[in-house]
Amino acid sequence: MTENEKRIRDSLPEPWRKMAEVSFDYSRVLSHVNSKLKEIYGDRADWNNCINAYERSQYYNSSCRDAKRIEDIPEISHEDIMDMIEDEKKSNALMDELLSLREFAFVNNKELPGKEFYRVADILGFLPDSSPDMLNNWMVDKTDLTEVEKEEYRRKIQDNGVKLGIAVSLMIDYYNEGMEVSFPYEGTLITQRKGKYFYRGENAFYGTSKPSINRAYKSTIPKSVYDMVGLLRLNEGCSFLDNFDAVKYWNISNVSYVALAQHYGLKTNMMDVTSDLMTALFFACCKYGKDGKWHPLTKLEIEKRDSRSDVKRLNGDSRYGILYRIPTEIVDMQWVASDIDKGNMITPIGYQPFMRCSNQHGYMFIPKDMDYDMLHDKMFEKMKFRLTEDFCCWVYDEMEQGNKVYPNDDVPDISVYMDKINNTHRFSRSIYELVTTDWHLTDEGKCDMEKALSMYGYHIDKGDISWITYHQLQKINRRYSAEKARELANVVPKTKALIML
Repeated sequence: MTENEKRIRDSLPEPWRKMAEVSFDYSRVLSHVNSKLKEIYGDRADWNNCINAYERSQYYNSSCRDAKRIEDIPEISHEDIMDMIEDEKKSNALMDELLSLREFAFVNNKELPGKEFYRVADILGFLPDSSPDMLNNWMVDKTDLTEVEKEEYRRKIQDNGVKLGIAVSLMIDYYNEGMEVSFPYEGTLITQRKGKYFYRGENAFYGTSKPSINRAYKSTIPKSVYDMVGLLRLNEGCSFLDNFDAVKYWNISNVSYVALAQHYGLKTNMMDVTSDLMTALFFACCKYGKDGKWHPLTKLEIEKRDSRSDVKRLNGDSRYGILYRIPTEIVDMQWVASDIDKGNMITPIGYQPFMRCSNQHGYMFIPKDMDYDMLHDKMFEKMKFRLTEDFCCWVYDEMEQGNKVYPNDDVPDISVYMDKINNTHRFSRSIYELVTTDWHLTDEGKCDMEKALSMYGYHIDKGDISWITYHQLQKINRRYSAEKARELANVVPKTKALIML
């Protein structure tokens, strides 16, 4: 139980205090939503059945789900993209309306559901008549739903609106930003506003789409050495972050070290996704330059299949941007319908020191499979679009030259130190002990691995490595204290716990 969960439990009246269980856990809240929907809709709200219905749908089967070549991915036009942007604006307007009506979300036993409640339930897609334009299409399977069935469900809701009211009131606040929510492995985070889809944008077809730590394996180095180096650099970077007061004393949520490491270019097992289409388009139309700034792709970089050497080397295609998309409700349903420990997770990055992820609607996608490739993940829809200089410049300008994605002018730049770690061939002894222990290596195995690392130019120091001088650290801490970091986050955490007796 977290400190905040304990605080809420301790504030309950004495008879409840000992027996109550308090949780911010997202999967438990979703499970409770699902149980209430099943009390009304039965098997039509069984989320295993709902996911199966989604996978049988025309939408799912008419889109690209597994691609081996660029030719496998259907092409969408710039006009199609503009339509998608408009659809997202409509979804955002629905979320605004939803939050404006949240005081009507709960129904008690003494009153019939009012029209405002029905509107809230409709926007969430929880009514038998809810259209596909609402926020959730599959949490209740409406496939081939007859008028007789619809009337039966309407009567159930009218006779006992409390059941649906509980599901609605639990779900509604997850469309609001600033909620304290707990996730496996990441702990309690302060979430960004929920969207209808998760997206990922890539500025070329690379032939694969994998976490950075699993890319670009060099066959001249044994895979075990390559993996060990990646983990050592990642752990050096995460440990380095703990030097800063903004990280050490960041107390409004858990610190996501993996997200921070990814943000500064360290190779991780995480893939960036976003709930904002324009942010995905920015990454699909722009590149990060050697000058440390973002730039729109130019005609020379997108004119031919092999216009960019890094793309050519991978036998990719420089002419196209690639978009990946999955409905957020499908991800939510998978939390409940599958074993979380075995499945892939998408969790918010939330508000973090040294980055402003809330502005880019950033999420972490953490695959469990070391060989994971999003290009072959059938849950993600794949689309390609022809890159043009005009379109790339339009996206770049709409995103204010990247400032809407990375508004970091007011955050100290620590990338010079993270770059050193990202390219280092020397590692701290304590970090080596930590990583090799996590790998369950014996003392003999640790010695063998250290010898193997040495053969390929990597060395373990006797002590710990200092990546920043005391003077430089104090200068950054004076400019960017934990108080300053929280001020820039500009969020008041909202608490809504699930209380079970």
